Amino acid sequence: MFSITQAGVYASTIGAVLTFFHINIATPEIQSFLEAAITIGGLLVAWYGRYRKGDLTIVGTRKK
Repeated sequence: MFSITQAGVYASTIGAVLTFFHINIATPEIQSFLEAAITIGGLLVAWYGRYRKGDLTIVGTRKK
């Protein structure tokens, strides 16, 4: 089974790689939007995966 948290981390990494290596797949405006959307979306998916696991609160602190 594939971890949703890891999927989010991979997506964020892809967004960062596109930015770092200046890999263009569209016009500059669309490229910037895609890089930001992939990176932010990946981080949100990773956060949701940890929240769904049940050991974190909605703001990201550990449950006691």
